[in-house]
Amino acid sequence: MATDRDYIAFVAECLKETGIVTYRKMFGEYMVYVCKQLKQY
Repeated sequence: MATDRDYIAFVAECLKETGIVTYRKMFGEYMVYVCKQLKQY
């Protein structure tokens, strides 16, 4: 069963506090990328 775009948007919204969240449709499903920004002091 393919993932619904609304569901992956919901998942990305839930993960947004972990860093920069993006997603891309690949091979019929979605790949979620989370990029943490490191703070330099």
